Amino acid sequence: MPYIQRPDVNLYYEDVGAGRPLLLIHGDWSCSQEILAIHAGWAERRRLIAPDRRGYGRSTHLTEQPDDLYGVHAEDMVALLEHLGIAQADVFGFSGGGIVALRLALARPAMVRSLVLECTHYSADMPPQARDWFRRLKQEPESLPPATIQSLITCHGEEYWRELLRVFAESSERIFFRGGDLYDGRLSQISVPTLILHGSRDPFITDEHARALAEEIPGAELHIFPQGRHGLFDRSGPEIAAECRRLVEAFWKRLDTGAGDYI
Repeated sequence: MPYIQRPDVNLYYEDVGAGRPLLLIHGDWSCSQEILAIHAGWAERRRLIAPDRRGYGRSTHLTEQPDDLYGVHAEDMVALLEHLGIAQADVFGFSGGGIVALRLALARPAMVRSLVLECTHYSADMPPQARDWFRRLKQEPESLPPATIQSLITCHGEEYWRELLRVFAESSERIFFRGGDLYDGRLSQISVPTLILHGSRDPFITDEHARALAEEIPGAELHIFPQGRHGLFDRSGPEIAAECRRLVEAFWKRLDTGAGDYI
């Protein structure tokens, strides 16, 4: 199986399809297998690179994530692209994977041709009611819906999924309730075309935060779906998924043809 070795972990990745590289960065407590399944159709025209972030899937399991986990995960993405000899890729990030994508674009802008951010956090200021959800993940993992538990088992294994939820919840409590900026005040330095997709029914990210993210990234394009949930391609219904896919593909087509102003 394909792995790259980092100083302290091994990172698993999938590499499928052919064409212009597209780095798919999964969300927190998901895995490469899930994001590839959602976007498998893109492999007909694109080379899809989908890693398991450290602590997830088939990468090294962890008992805790680093304090600057999104920065560390972005460094992992740099190492993966370098390992594969990819000088530049389009990057798609979902949720926490979108934070990693932004941190990657800030750290190594030449490596990123464009960003697509689905349901991505703007600041370390999550709604207070989310505390109860994180507590539930730690203390009552078995209370999650059976389908969710099965997805966790499929991604992370029967022996690890509960521990993963604990690690995820504890790291999220450290990061998302302290307030402040997840990007060190540097979003205005993003220098690549950026498409942002957000759902108004997302319990973790408000419309206000989605608009603030778009306003701080020069030239960013924002689409808000009033009925969209946290997961526009897989949890918000087929009509929203189809429209999101149309928007993303039109965005890439404009890049390929040089049409439109982005920055």
